[in-house]
Amino acid sequence: MQPILNDLGGCRRELKVEYSELEVEAKYGEVLDDYVKYGRVNGFRPGHAPESLIRRQYGKQIAKDVRDRLFGEGYRAALAKLEFMPVADIDFKEDPIEVGKPYSFTLKMEVAPKPEITGYKGIALEAKKIDIADDAVDQMLKRICLDAGRFEDAAEGTAAAADDIVSFDYAGTLDGHPLDEGLDASAKSLASAKDFFARAGDYPSVLPGIGPKLVGMAPGETRGIEIAFPDDFRTEALRGKTASYSVTVKKIRRLVPHALDEELFKRHGAADEADLRAKIREALERQALDDQARGVEDALNKALLACPGADFDLPESEVESEKNSLVYRIVQENARRGLPEDEIRNHIDEITANAEKTARETLRLRYIVDAIAKAEKISVSTRELRDWLRSQTGDGDAFVRDMAKRQKTTEDAVRAEIRTTIRRTRTQRFLLRNAAWSGDGVDAVRKHMAAEVQDIPDGAEAAGDGADA
Repeated sequence: MQPILNDLGGCRRELKVEYSELEVEAKYGEVLDDYVKYGRVNGFRPGHAPESLIRRQYGKQIAKDVRDRLFGEGYRAALAKLEFMPVADIDFKEDPIEVGKPYSFTLKMEVAPKPEITGYKGIALEAKKIDIADDAVDQMLKRICLDAGRFEDAAEGTAAAADDIVSFDYAGTLDGHPLDEGLDASAKSLASAKDFFARAGDYPSVLPGIGPKLVGMAPGETRGIEIAFPDDFRTEALRGKTASYSVTVKKIRRLVPHALDEELFKRHGAADEADLRAKIREALERQALDDQARGVEDALNKALLACPGADFDLPESEVESEKNSLVYRIVQENARRGLPEDEIRNHIDEITANAEKTARETLRLRYIVDAIAKAEKISVSTRELRDWLRSQTGDGDAFVRDMAKRQKTTEDAVRAEIRTTIRRTRTQRFLLRNAAWSGDGVDAVRKHMAAEVQDIPDGAEAAGDGADA
């Protein structure tokens, strides 16, 4: 048996395994012996039936078992000898099993790339010192008071200001005709309404852009307002058109901030105003560190994608799967946000194109990081995986069983996925340790990034404990 792997271009390969007639005959004899020993034939005890009766009764099953063993042994031998990792089958052909004739099978597939990456040590990364200004704390404190406040009727004669809630009547026309003449029943609310509420200022509304135009209007005042509907507006009849509205303000409600009192402090777990300000500063510092850490990760990923050896072919089946998963998540998220179905459909080509670009970058980075992990012998032993599962979940085995059930996969597959995730995390830490850092905030950012990643300690793997490289 001699496996041959042909390159079909990109990540496509053709595996051909051939067995001689002598190898087929030997395997047939091996399987037949098992059936002679254990096969049941009426009138005979197991192991005592004539071979001719065994062949007659179990002929099809024997042929199938011969085929399964030859295929399995040949495939495993090819994996070991030719060192490839299949990711998707494309086509499969095989000969029928016949004693005295050779057997072969041909499998066309996509395989994982094996890039050789260089230049990943000494990547330039910058971290600036985090300095939260007093004004930022003041603004956040003001926002906390506003969020905890309540709306009250504004004093008589008060004009609407940004953030006020305005009650008003409106009626629209288009090209001199009442707007409701050209709209179906589902869109009649765009033509006219009584006691409609909207937030003054830059806030989304059923009528696009009306918020800023309410600023400065007082109860009892009527104004003519132009509303320009965008080209992708949910109501097709209004897309790209400008309608005229007569708007009469009826009532204004203004947000009254919550006082800086004991109730507010207690709500936020603070003893007093100074303590609340300290907590706000800490939260702003964490947010700033989060933002800077994301910037560092983006810079690291961008540099990895530009490393020598990073321009390699990707398995198109994996790209397609990753892209489809991203499109599904984006569409679901847009639907949860309330975007109309037709608007999502109108942008599906753009969504798909962006998803494919992201999918390619994501997959390329995974293969790059895995290649670096292999080159640097970064691994996770079975013992370390077990300890990590216990530290994160308490009962690691129960967690794995639950995950396997929910994902409809095997427990080994779940453990392999977790092992891979930990190994990639360790590889990222390796890259960060070996980067060329600059800036006066390096220590704070690196400490923050390490604290944000739940991982087992980096260290040498125990020999003989199932270390996985």
